[in-house]
Amino acid sequence: MLPEFEPPEVVSAAAAAGFGMVGVWFDPETWSAARARDVRRRLDGTGLVALDMEPIFVTPGGDHGERLIDAAAEVGARHVLSVSRGLEPARFADRFGELCDHAAPAGITVVVEPTLLYSVTTLAEARQVVALAGRPNGAILVDNLHLDRAGRNPPDALDGRPDSTIPADNLHRDRSGGNLPDALDGQPNGANPADTPHRDRAGNDPPEALAGQPSSAILADTPHLDRAGGDPLEALRRVDPALLPYAQLCDAPARPADTSRAGLIADARDERRLLGEGGLPVRDFVAALPDGIPLSLEIRSRKLRRQYPAPADRAARVHANATRYLSSSPRP
Repeated sequence: MLPEFEPPEVVSAAAAAGFGMVGVWFDPETWSAARARDVRRRLDGTGLVALDMEPIFVTPGGDHGERLIDAAAEVGARHVLSVSRGLEPARFADRFGELCDHAAPAGITVVVEPTLLYSVTTLAEARQVVALAGRPNGAILVDNLHLDRAGRNPPDALDGRPDSTIPADNLHRDRSGGNLPDALDGQPNGANPADTPHRDRAGNDPPEALAGQPSSAILADTPHLDRAGGDPLEALRRVDPALLPYAQLCDAPARPADTSRAGLIADARDERRLLGEGGLPVRDFVAALPDGIPLSLEIRSRKLRRQYPAPADRAARVHANATRYLSSSPRP
């Protein structure tokens, strides 16, 4: 939601908009002890909870996972998000287990996000990673846009391409800032939006359902989940609720304008829409999730960036839309 702004500004904007939770983006080049103190001070001063910190891009050449986890512990983040870029599920599982072990003492859950654009592409593969790692604090994060794109619109252009060629910040973050996903808590479906396309997760009071969750989890992403075949929402319903501590939510055009790799990256970075303003089965996705989990509003939108250049104004618009939309979507 606020990709061009730094974490301290995102926290303040989320608080001003009425969110109760927020996501924190970690840039290894700019993160410092001073930044951690600033983020923590703003969190404590506003009462916001850090839903997660991201991203850990696990590559054959290494990653900054331990450093990110330590930063997450400093600011009190509940989850950290990991993605495999170049490691197939079995090899990634080894590293995922190490990350879970490092996060466990701080009570942090590590989630893996399946995505068509990286190496763990489906919900089934994400479940395999968590099972092979065998850590109680491992879980899955699902993004409804990715689930849809991988299922209904699988692009041939992505097949056989090494995902390690995708720049780490192409999909999840702008050079000028981080991604700001929003967390939605306290709404009828247990969600309250905040938007940082992967950085600013804001919501209302954190649900008790999060207490005692294992520290490693799988992040389910819609397009990536659907890629596995069959009905992606039915597959999602069959996942152990304990493996889905939160999810990412947005609306978008029913089909991307361009199904090439570059087109799908642009689709995820710039073409997401407010809830109810696109063609995705948003209500069905929310209904398939476990009750009471936070929903992170992953609404990266070029249109919103132009219409609402001020972070607090943009966050307020997203919050108002999600609150209204989710309040009219009672869970069965």
